[in-house]
Amino acid sequence: MRLHDEDDSDCVRSVGVHKGDICILTWYEHLYFVKFDKSYSITLVDLKVDDNTCPTMRKLHSRFPTYLVETCGELLRLHCYILHRQVVDIWVYKLDFDEKVWTRIKELKDQAIFIGSSGGQVLACSTEESRIHGNKIYLTLAEERSLYVYDLDLCALEVCLPCPNVKADWVQNVWILPVFED
Repeated sequence: MRLHDEDDSDCVRSVGVHKGDICILTWYEHLYFVKFDKSYSITLVDLKVDDNTCPTMRKLHSRFPTYLVETCGELLRLHCYILHRQVVDIWVYKLDFDEKVWTRIKELKDQAIFIGSSGGQVLACSTEESRIHGNKIYLTLAEERSLYVYDLDLCALEVCLPCPNVKADWVQNVWILPVFED
């Protein structure tokens, strides 16, 4: 999807949802909320976030994937550093809506984040009443069977092969999370 601004045209980098509103992050580091009026017309509201507060600006890091996800009412930005088809590091930022800045965080507490291989599927969930480990990011890459688990406490990455019997040429990683009743 292309967006047109005063500089030139800009492309969508990541899409997420925050408190029911659709959020769009562009390659030129604009963060928009999509608003619908009663006639279903679409308006993009630029949040005017200071792009100098996130070191993943258009320069060197723009080729690495970035994801938006909401957890505990916060909008997070995950930046995955991937070299030679291997995850090297993951940085997590929280948007401060009052100051309009991204702040790097190193703790998700009892939350876990799951990133699907296509990048179009990013989910967050509470780990309080489950066997899922909190403060971790679970990531799969396209056409690969490995599961990457990034531990924010340790700033460490674990790579495992949870399903070694699955054929290597059949790789369609999709996250399915259970719904826990209150």
